[in-house]
Amino acid sequence: MVIDSRLPKLLISGDILTKMEYEDNDGKNFLSKDIADALRSNEYHYVFPKMTRQFYLQSLKGKIFGRLVCSDEWFEKYKKENEFGYIFRNFKKSELQKIELHPAFHFSIGGLMINKIKMPGRARKISTPPGK
Repeated sequence: MVIDSRLPKLLISGDILTKMEYEDNDGKNFLSKDIADALRSNEYHYVFPKMTRQFYLQSLKGKIFGRLVCSDEWFEKYKKENEFGYIFRNFKKSELQKIELHPAFHFSIGGLMINKIKMPGRARKISTPPGK
């Protein structure tokens, strides 16, 4: 979730997440190589539990930043064509080299409006927020 004061607070798409490297307050990568590689190649779904744990543990230690590692051309196209690109419309890539993030996922912030998820071998109830 974007929490950078320059931008609206919202979840962003996997497209931009794959064009970032993730750093702590000191500019050091905190993700393990396998998680970082999975994110960059957009094949992170199979390591999702491990990935969420690494982001969560880092959030307990300090801030998380996504450093853009895409081309200027890719970024300009993303701003125009992606459903979340509008949040960057007033910025050049060079103005957003680092974006402050906080781990959040659709299911952790009320993005799913369902009562039950069927998972192999089990079912898990999910509460629907009051008034929804």
